[in-house]
Amino acid sequence: MAVKKNERLPLGVNRAPAVSLRLPLFTVKKYPNTLGGNRFAFIVSSKVSKKATERNKIKRQLYANLIGWPRKSADYVFIVNPTAAKATKTELKQSIAKIKDL
Repeated sequence: MAVKKNERLPLGVNRAPAVSLRLPLFTVKKYPNTLGGNRFAFIVSSKVSKKATERNKIKRQLYANLIGWPRKSADYVFIVNPTAAKATKTELKQSIAKIKDL
């Protein structure tokens, strides 16, 4: 499942200071926006996995856990750590549950 276009976050735009939270599987940065909805970006580098299919699988699993996310008018950037390549779906889901109140 892909991220909808209106929920994609264009990277490279100068933003206000972010609220950051570092977890074992990923780092999340939250920026305020004025659009009335959330936007998401996932950064999974080749350090996580050399195979693009594995990197895309991680992105899909993260996005699947964000469905039904509370609307907070914010932009979220997920920077995935190499430990996420070995994580199970349940571990990813539990990590995302920790940041819903961010």
